[in-house]
Amino acid sequence: MSSRTQTVASDRRRALAVILGCGACCALPRLVLAQQYGLPPYCALDAGFDLNRISHRSSSGNPRLDRAMIAEVRKINRVFSIRPGYRFFDDGSSGNALATTRTVIQNTRGSVFFGLGLLQSELAEEFGGAAVAGIAAHEGAHILQFFSSFGHRLAGYGTARNMELHADFLAGYYFGAIGRTERSIDAFGGSLFEKGDYGFNAEDHHGTPEERLEAMHFGYREASHGAGLAQAIEAGLIHVGS
Repeated sequence: MSSRTQTVASDRRRALAVILGCGACCALPRLVLAQQYGLPPYCALDAGFDLNRISHRSSSGNPRLDRAMIAEVRKINRVFSIRPGYRFFDDGSSGNALATTRTVIQNTRGSVFFGLGLLQSELAEEFGGAAVAGIAAHEGAHILQFFSSFGHRLAGYGTARNMELHADFLAGYYFGAIGRTERSIDAFGGSLFEKGDYGFNAEDHHGTPEERLEAMHFGYREASHGAGLAQAIEAGLIHVGS
């Protein structure tokens, strides 16, 4: 094996081994949040949930992080043609990101909430910026699902699996659409791998680690092959339903 090949392989192994906190949509930390806030066991919040029970704000308190997040979500909005409001909240040590149909900022549609603990833990890692971008794209994908004509095709299976895998697929598509490198994809893949589960009959089942990685890579390849958003959405629906 050449030195370059060994380096690339080592980078991939390291990226996949990174423990990226307990971030977006992870089931166990959601149980912690459920005790603290009474949240349902989804990263996609029920429309009837009282958002006043979460203390959220417009700034992370770190101007540099705020600028980076603004730049990222603008790209997500453009790729997915969405316009949710974005807020930060104190997730303690649980690490979480949430999406809801509820609108809390005027002239937006739907809302995404980023846990400050999640962001800080991710950004402390070598490839944390890629993981945060992927998490933001995953939550943006939920917003796209909520206000779409295809969302009903992801519901009714008894678990969150199809909706979550489709959001993973679209997050991978986003990475390909904005030209992120394979190393970034591997870093986000490591994050997904840590967040998969094997609770097939649990209502908050998000797909196995292998399924989540596969969905992300399929989405990335759709973008790399030049698929438009509508085409990618359909390809994702077929993939998660197969």
